Amino acid sequence: MKLTLSQRMILAIFLGSALGLATGTQYAEFLAPIGKIFINLLKMVIVPLVVTSITLGVAEIADLKQFGRLGSKVAVFYFVGTVISAIVAVTVGLLMKPGAGFVASSAATVKAAAPPPVADVIVAFVPSNIIQTMANMDMNALIFFSIMLGISLILIGDAKQPVVEVLKSLNAAMIKMTSLCIRFGPFGVFALMANTTGKYGLSILAPLARFFVADYVAFGIVMFGLYGGISHFIAKVSFFEYLRRIKDVMIMAVSTVSSAATLPLELEVAKHKLGIPDHLAGFSLPLGATMNQHGAAINITICVLFSAQAFGIDLGVGQILTIAFLAIIMSTGTSGVPSAGSIFTLMILDKFGVPNEAFAMILSVYIMVDMGSTLLNIVGDLICVSAVAESEGIQDRTVWDDVSKTTAV
Repeated sequence: MKLTLSQRMILAIFLGSALGLATGTQYAEFLAPIGKIFINLLKMVIVPLVVTSITLGVAEIADLKQFGRLGSKVAVFYFVGTVISAIVAVTVGLLMKPGAGFVASSAATVKAAAPPPVADVIVAFVPSNIIQTMANMDMNALIFFSIMLGISLILIGDAKQPVVEVLKSLNAAMIKMTSLCIRFGPFGVFALMANTTGKYGLSILAPLARFFVADYVAFGIVMFGLYGGISHFIAKVSFFEYLRRIKDVMIMAVSTVSSAATLPLELEVAKHKLGIPDHLAGFSLPLGATMNQHGAAINITICVLFSAQAFGIDLGVGQILTIAFLAIIMSTGTSGVPSAGSIFTLMILDKFGVPNEAFAMILSVYIMVDMGSTLLNIVGDLICVSAVAESEGIQDRTVWDDVSKTTAV
């Protein structure tokens, strides 16, 4: 039986851990370069992936003009949900302290980067040389440029199409390149986990357990708190019944670890089992695959907090707020790309002077967290369209009632 990528990644975790625990640092000289190559592969796609993903995401907001109030409600839900998700992640990360207890050997000599003056931060958002910005991988300036480019494309109307098509092709190529890089994942994860467990031994298990718990507690709060509340008070349906109806989409999301891969099934379920009009589902669900990255906002935030806590780095209030802000913005660049959140997490770690070694612990098990993140995203997509449809009185309750009478979805 051929193992899936997710299964191979999980197997690599256990095999790497076993080797590290059994041999310590005996094979570190050979394994360290493999792990570093994997991290470099992920970093390699950062710039083109950010530019194409965010630019396209902004440019396609032009569709809101066609749908007016419907589109505005969809966009507000996705954005507000992302902000709430980041706030939940910060709160959970600070309260549970998932990285506390892991004492890295370099922790005593590592300090958080001193925050620059506010004026310098604001000025740095506007790049003077976009080529230099790309070369330096200055994420703030790169995001600003991408947003401005997207807005400019909206303003030139139909003339934007040739550029949009090029960006779509480049974005598709970057997604494919990322997929190719991720195929190396089992080897990279094996090496990273073997090195990490070999260096730190069983002491890594408790912090990683707390990391998993913290991430999934945050997922659960957003899932059953935010989505459950929207389902009950706005969509006017039982949330548990709702989850039963979309279980096929949920399984697909966990299996593929990609919001984009679930889109065709989402559209079918939305129409035939949730009573969502075609014009609303056809607009909001593809938009959600780009804009609705609540899971990524949680992932990125808790990963950075975990890494900082693992090295004993105390982050100030301003730095924590910056992390949350970057998580909100960068999460828009993770759409449709398996494990893309790990790419942007690396950038934030570099920004705050946190060693990449800390993130290696998370990267070793990132696929498991990404499953929960993708699941959260697709449930959020569907809950959004149901809530908007109900608030506008356009949801087909007959379809909903008919499905309710069946024994299974």
